[in-house]
Amino acid sequence: MRSGLWLVSLALLVILGGFGLERALGSDSPSARFVSHEAQGGAQSDSDAPGEVPRAHTSAFSDTARTQLSAPRSTPPATPTPDGPLPHGAPCDSTQRAAAAVARARIQSTFTRAPLDSGRATVYADPSVPSWIAELTSRAIPLAARAVSTRLGLNSAAPDVYLYRDAEQLREGVCVSPSTVAYYDGAIHVAPSSRGWETSSWQAVVKSLRHELVHHVFFSHGIRRPVWFQEGVAMLVENPRDGDSEWAKWLPTARLLRTDQMVQTFPQAVSAAEAEAFYGQAFAMTVFLEKLCKNRESCDVAELVHALESGATAPDTLFDWAVSRRGSDLARTARLPLWDDYVENGLRFAPATKLAISQRRD
Repeated sequence: MRSGLWLVSLALLVILGGFGLERALGSDSPSARFVSHEAQGGAQSDSDAPGEVPRAHTSAFSDTARTQLSAPRSTPPATPTPDGPLPHGAPCDSTQRAAAAVARARIQSTFTRAPLDSGRATVYADPSVPSWIAELTSRAIPLAARAVSTRLGLNSAAPDVYLYRDAEQLREGVCVSPSTVAYYDGAIHVAPSSRGWETSSWQAVVKSLRHELVHHVFFSHGIRRPVWFQEGVAMLVENPRDGDSEWAKWLPTARLLRTDQMVQTFPQAVSAAEAEAFYGQAFAMTVFLEKLCKNRESCDVAELVHALESGATAPDTLFDWAVSRRGSDLARTARLPLWDDYVENGLRFAPATKLAISQRRD
């Protein structure tokens, strides 16, 4: 009965066209927090961050991953060996990475390609995953990809998707934190919440897909840094409506990191609080730049993506470039430089700045 209701909902979705799958199928509150961990292969960095923070991308989008995207098979292709941090500050050394790779190969050898219509994303699933979950996922991917493409102004072929029995199975084959339920390594890997697929919030799954698709599109177009932008945009776009993110309530409890500390890699966090601070600040910086766009034409995330892709600015200067471009008319409305003033006011614009933005006539 449950699967029948889901598929009826999907049929209505296709008829209506363009209506958000997460709105049609999801609940208002995710059942679990989906933390993305990009585990692209490459040399381990001394700056790898433990806790809930994934390591920065340090190597090119692999040829192996590109092959996966264009060669659907009945059994899954081998995914690249991820190279990321272990939880609680323990580095993922070569022995641990090798053990994870063996476990991942063993797990994925039991996966089979879902028998779906051609033209959709290739979905591989553990035998215990209900067939209707694979069906929902295959339908969610193009909708999520469309939303991501619209926000970023970039297109990319859909990656393979791997559906795991549970989060423990997913984490057995990769060096990530105990809270991880999704990550990207050239393919998207997703597990349900601790309650399992039957009772997981579908909205949480769709948010995870959208988040990981942002990283996929960026990687496919050679955009790997700045790291704050990678994560900030992914957290922004994972929600169907701006302002819905749980990170919108975040406020700093300590001195913020300098912008240049958030460009190349994640900081050496020694606690979950520091990891959360990095995510929170990345999201706040991205939202701040979005707010500066109010009453401005052709001012959005896609503008920043194009600036990086075209070389108009570099990863280490993107934030200052964007503030200057979007807020040069506001300099006299704030007591401090715009970002500092925004932080000083509790991640809000000062009244004079807010008024000046509302009176723009571009």
